[in-house]
Amino acid sequence: MIYSLIPISNNYATNIFLLFDLGIVCSKYDGIFYPAKGAGDYVSKGMKIGQITNYFDEAVETVYASEDGILLIIMNTPPINKGETIAVIGKVN
Repeated sequence: MIYSLIPISNNYATNIFLLFDLGIVCSKYDGIFYPAKGAGDYVSKGMKIGQITNYFDEAVETVYASEDGILLIIMNTPPINKGETIAVIGKVN
């Protein structure tokens, strides 16, 4: 499936991005999520996008990008449950 994201400036398309697929990153633990990147940032596969700690502030998981692309969605609310979506990455051409 192909998605399109077209930024508009003065009623003209300035840059056109074709999103060819979506990569979804899910939590493996319950805890508190601290994002290191924001929505709209470009990420590379393996780049750190955040960290999950337990309720005693001990790191339990470092979260990495699963694909190269644009962060479309990233959780900004601290509590996270096991299996919840942390981020959605749009793979660009």
